[in-house]
Amino acid sequence: MADLPANRSRSYLYLIAGVTLFVLQLIRLPGHYAAWQSGTVDTFRLTMSVIALVVAVLMIRFGWRMRRDGKASDEPGDHSIS
Repeated sequence: MADLPANRSRSYLYLIAGVTLFVLQLIRLPGHYAAWQSGTVDTFRLTMSVIALVVAVLMIRFGWRMRRDGKASDEPGDHSIS
């Protein structure tokens, strides 16, 4: 694989970005909870925060997969066309 070092360095970017986004959204979560308790919740912002949490987890998973085996796909096989 000629592009393995590029995948490895790209995987670190995914991991750093995913962890940063995850931590930032976790910091915002108590504010959303307080707004929920007071009845002044902004549903759009809450929905976007939940979506951002899911995206952060997927970025971490994608970066981890690229770092471990150089592939981003979970499909079995050698990914060659026969």
